[in-house]
Amino acid sequence: MRNPEKTRQRLIEVTAQAMAQYGEAGVRVDRIAAESGVNKRMIYHYFGDKNGVCTTVLALQISALAPMLNEAQLTLLRTRLASSLPNGVELVNEQVSEPSPSAQTGRRPGVIVLRALLDAQPDIPPFDESSADWLALTTRLCQLAFVDHSSASPPVKKNPSKQRFSLSPVLQAVDA
Repeated sequence: MRNPEKTRQRLIEVTAQAMAQYGEAGVRVDRIAAESGVNKRMIYHYFGDKNGVCTTVLALQISALAPMLNEAQLTLLRTRLASSLPNGVELVNEQVSEPSPSAQTGRRPGVIVLRALLDAQPDIPPFDESSADWLALTTRLCQLAFVDHSSASPPVKKNPSKQRFSLSPVLQAVDA
């Protein structure tokens, strides 16, 4: 027996994975349908089009991050992404039935929202007093997206004074 809610959730989950990996521009309806095992017409049935499913996923990811952001950051995020959430789409409290571990920690939502934010605002605003909120928001999103919060404390090294670090790979990447 078909379960429309599970189908919809599966489409949302696969789209979220694609948005985290490729950004909204890299989301392909054919790929979403194939990876979710759902007929492509179901995407159009549930969400209208690719924009509809991406907007739903973005709203869900912002909702997932809301408890991890302060009110000023959340307001700025909503303002900056207003064009990505057309027709007054509000943030929703819907959750994917079985979120991945990265979704639970804020990593995947952080990546998706950071990508959407940078796509919506490709020009970094000049640094002035009003951009302090922008800097705080992007810093917080980077923390959520790229810092592993799963371990309670960092591993202890036996002899930290003997560690050596090399900048050669970094310098080679800059020169290339």
